[in-house]
Amino acid sequence: MQSSYITKLQESKVENFVEFSENGLEIQLVENSDYMETVRDPGSPYSSYKTYYKSNLQLKSEVVEFYNNPIGIQKFYDESGNILSQLNINSEYLFTPTNLIDKLQSDYNINLNLVVKRQFVLMYKDDSNDEPRYRLIIPKGGNSYQKLIISGLTGQIITSQIEHFEE
Repeated sequence: MQSSYITKLQESKVENFVEFSENGLEIQLVENSDYMETVRDPGSPYSSYKTYYKSNLQLKSEVVEFYNNPIGIQKFYDESGNILSQLNINSEYLFTPTNLIDKLQSDYNINLNLVVKRQFVLMYKDDSNDEPRYRLIIPKGGNSYQKLIISGLTGQIITSQIEHFEE
């Protein structure tokens, strides 16, 4: 973490929070027991989320997010910068986020790599059977959208329906 970011955080009018742009990226910093940094390209569904030790600004953990869902390998570090552990967050998702992107592009001509207003992806486990799933909201024009629920194991469409945003 850059020390100039800490200065921005200290000068912020909102306690323990600052948001700013730098080199076309949106950066959010939050101060709690550690510093938390989110860096996002406004045109991308991906962001990086990192925490830093307050004592020495050394990286404490890092993960990539897809539509605000942690994906891939999350890494944890000690105060000297050595890797303590790594966690494959999506190990239960045999149908990976990359598979999801490819399926939606080929089957629905929807590019999840493009950020669209009101479009989102939620990764969760079904309450009834603990199966990993994706829930997608895809705007269709006007106030309608397509809601898809897709198995995180097989990529099978579980639900596909057109609904309307409440106004």
